[in-house]
Amino acid sequence: MSDQLYPEVVIRTGSHVVTAMCHISVSQPISKQLLITGTDDGKVLCWDLSAQLIRQSFSIDSTMVLSTIPLVQSCRVLAYTRGQKVMILEWCDRSGQFQSTLTHQFEGNVCPTFCSTACISECPDRCYICVPADNEVNVYSVQLTPPVGVVNTSITLKAGAMVTCVTSISTNSEQNMSAMIGDEAGNISLYYIYNNGVQTKPHDGRYLHPISSLNIHHKEPVLAIDYNSTSRLGVTAGGSGLISIWKLKEQFKLSKHLDIKTPSKGFNAVRIRPDSKLLILCSWDGVVRLYSPKQGKLLALLDFHRQSVNAISFNNGGEFVTSSKDNTICVWSLYAK
Repeated sequence: MSDQLYPEVVIRTGSHVVTAMCHISVSQPISKQLLITGTDDGKVLCWDLSAQLIRQSFSIDSTMVLSTIPLVQSCRVLAYTRGQKVMILEWCDRSGQFQSTLTHQFEGNVCPTFCSTACISECPDRCYICVPADNEVNVYSVQLTPPVGVVNTSITLKAGAMVTCVTSISTNSEQNMSAMIGDEAGNISLYYIYNNGVQTKPHDGRYLHPISSLNIHHKEPVLAIDYNSTSRLGVTAGGSGLISIWKLKEQFKLSKHLDIKTPSKGFNAVRIRPDSKLLILCSWDGVVRLYSPKQGKLLALLDFHRQSVNAISFNNGGEFVTSSKDNTICVWSLYAK
């Protein structure tokens, strides 16, 4: 490991604190990747990183954007706020810009603080998202083509404690839909909603209960979660600086792979790179930590941000981008493919 590592690009975001971000590829008028970010004051920004400029800005509401999710099959982005409002942005080849095609306010849910949403299935005309509500998660269908809209599927996932994070296991088909939920009691729970096109039946007529659970953090809340389908490895961050890597085995069994103890007091995001060769931790202490997910070996410490690191996104080349409460976005080429 080098003693001092620096980002390739540093962008000052001015008054914007970036709290969520993702990359999405567009093909017209030229083929390129765009960075979409959400801010702490309810805005979604489209960045031209080469020019270090904001090309477009959309306002959802006045609350923090918790998720920006690329819908790659339809060249759309879904953004979700702490105020439980969702916006869909669609890329228009003719204008070379995004346009807002849907804004929807979810009603009646009490959202756990800072708990984001997840897309659990995607096809060109619709997607399915998970919206947390106390100790359960409601599944909604979002129609992306006219008539656009949001429909409650009447599918509710029951957790053992207050939901703190949620992620998808696979999003490639409506035939297979599954979600992984982390809760404040330190549990991760796996739910199969559709398996080979057959909907899982609620045990008590209303709720879907998990088919597999694991107490991964021993009563400490699960702060962040990610899953990599290539390696079948997942990662969760708990309190007291504990990182747990787990494996989804045959017959839906969850098992502990290894633990990593770090000096950080908490994490905002954890991500395994799509090729499963790199694990990145976004820490409250401002340090970005890089590990090998299979061996748990520390590869690098990126001590550049001055405040909490909020979010991370990978581009197609294996570079990654981090954002921080210090009003910066950093592009890193370390361990690029």
